[in-house]
Amino acid sequence: MLWLDAHPDMNTLTSTLSGHLHGTPMAYALGMPSFEGIFPPVPAPLDPANICMMGLRSVDEAEHQFIRDLGIDVYDMRRIDELGVAKPMEAVFAAELLRQMGFCMSVLMSIFWIQASHLQSGPRFQVAPHFARRI
Repeated sequence: MLWLDAHPDMNTLTSTLSGHLHGTPMAYALGMPSFEGIFPPVPAPLDPANICMMGLRSVDEAEHQFIRDLGIDVYDMRRIDELGVAKPMEAVFAAELLRQMGFCMSVLMSIFWIQASHLQSGPRFQVAPHFARRI
């Protein structure tokens, strides 16, 4: 799964600071704990080895820890600024698993949010077409 978003949405119901459910879908899809008895069980949780997150720029501390613990491949905005977007996208699409199993992608528009501060920016307008062409 290619996850294009400024946020990983990996909070569990017990780790979320805001209590907003829109920050939990990836945690739920991974079958992480805390959803039991509230939401139906996930019959086939995502395998973290098959996830690549690109464009992250706003990650809670608990989400950082979950990403590290699960070994999810991440290209945050700092890495994209260093590498550009083409190399990471080509690596995702060249993956052997992609050729064997197919592909799923989640794109949230916050990935394209442009802010005045370079330190908190999403992909700049000139980068957005690279995402679209690679997809």
